[in-house]
Order: sequence, then C-alpha cells, then structure tokens
Amino acid sequence: YTQKGEYTVTLSVTDNDGGITTSTMAVTVGNTMEGMLYVDEVWDRAHRITGDVIVPPGRTLTILPGTYIIVDTAAGENDYFHALIIEGTLTARGETGAITFTSPLKQASAWQGIVVTGSMILDNVMISHAERGAAVFDTAQVLISHSLFEENETGIHVYNAMPRIRTSTFKNNRWYGIKEDSGAAPKFIECLFTGNRR
Repeated sequence: YTQKGEYTVTLSVTDNDGGITTSTMAVTVGNTMEGMLYVDEVWDRAHRITGDVIVPPGRTLTILPGTYIIVDTAAGENDYFHALIIEGTLTARGETGAITFTSPLKQASAWQGIVVTGSMILDNVMISHAERGAAVFDTAQVLISHSLFEENETGIHVYNAMPRIRTSTFKNNRWYGIKEDSGAAPKFIECLFTGNRR
C-alpha cells in the first residue's frame, strides 16, 4: 500500500477439486516504526520508533513541524539501541513548530541517533538522549540550522564529511558538542557550544 489507512484484505484459495475458501481481515497501514521504508513517507504529530528505521537510497522521509518522535528502548537492551539511518533523504523542517527526537529513558545513549550517508536537512529540530545526535559520513550532504543537540553523548560526530551547521546550539552533551574524525571539515556559522565536556 502506498497510502496510510484502513484496508480490507481478502484471500481466496481454490483446491484441485474446485473447493473454494475465502478469508477476509482488516489491515491498518501506518508509517514505518522499524525496518525499511518501501515508499516515501511523511511523519506528523507523534511517531514511535521501535527498531532501526532505514531510509534507503531513492526514498524520502519528510517530518512535519511539531512532530514528536519517541525512540523506544527497553532497559537492558544492547548499547546504542535503535537508529534512524538515512541512506536516501531526510527533510525535517520545523518552521512553525519544533520537531523533537527523544527517548523515554531520558539518558544519554538511550538511542543511537540519526546516521547519515545520504542527504539531510534539519531546521528547528531538537535531538536529545542519543549516543550521537547525528553521525555524518563521507559524501553525505547535510544542512542543519536553528537546531538543538542536548544531553547526548556527542551532539554531532562527523567522519570525513563537510556538513554545514548554522545558528544551532550544542548544550550539555556528555562528551562532545561535535567530534571530528578522518578528515572531517564541518562548517559552523553562529553556533553556540555550552556545558559540553569537550
């Protein structure tokens, strides 16, 4: 299905003797909570992530203003928990209401964060309680503005990439506001770093 909604699914089976059996059930189609996106999706209002969500190449995830994304992780699960993995495109513009990513555990490293190898635009987005609010790799095309990375292990971790980050705040991250590795060259414009260990 390419649209969210309620659908009726009917299965009919005919055996070799001509006997027919039919079964019908209702199916609710919603946005992806874990696994891979098979069509472009738009998230709005509240959305839960219950496992890794992958946006593959050629697919776009759009998150609307005011959306509150909760990454569920049961206490005692493996470190780094769940991630939003962007191999395609993520567009999250909170112009008329901030977009929030967080975990109910309310502790740094409660979820892995957003992992980007494709393209990402974040505007007026708040990311908290992640191992890395965003991890940006190699040829990823990333533009971040007016956003807040707070109470993560690391706000943004950049690997051999050149994200552009403007008018954003990195606050009370346990280790780094931003960490750079392997030839990373992020460009910062009018950003604020406060309360980070490094």
